[in-house]
Amino acid sequence: MTFLTLQSNLIIMLVLELLRKWTIAQLSILITLNIMITIVLSLPKKVFKTAATKIIVIGTEIGFIIISVLFLAMYLLESSGSYQVRLGLSWTAVVVNIAIILFHIVVRIVEFFRVRRAKKFEEQKQKQKQAQKDALSEDSRIHLRNDRELGNLSNVTSASYKIQPKKLQMKMAA
Repeated sequence: MTFLTLQSNLIIMLVLELLRKWTIAQLSILITLNIMITIVLSLPKKVFKTAATKIIVIGTEIGFIIISVLFLAMYLLESSGSYQVRLGLSWTAVVVNIAIILFHIVVRIVEFFRVRRAKKFEEQKQKQKQAQKDALSEDSRIHLRNDRELGNLSNVTSASYKIQPKKLQMKMAA
């Protein structure tokens, strides 16, 4: 998926470079391609290994779309002479970039704790299975020892160890 994202971004850059004279067309195509290529390719379940990566990609692309819309608004306001509005929009673009970075950090931290909790749960599950297996093993050893002490070897069978009864042949001294 990383290769496909890189390839789609290179195609977007090529299209934008070809349209360098028409800023409105550039930003409109950038928004459209971001939505169509990156977000639509991210939606299927088996594209990414983890849900966190998928969330990060979609969140980042939404942030880039917001920034593109802000740049489009700044371009349209360029000839109007409203410096304060353009200044506000540029600072909004900076805030959106910082929000994207913080979004990446928060999602990675949440994913770390989710994976850590899942590993602890899995370890507890394994310990419980091992404890049950050990208890069953100990019970079968006690049962086997009791049967030997009683001399009842013909009835000793264990499903987990596949012990089959053997016939004992005793040699008589003549």
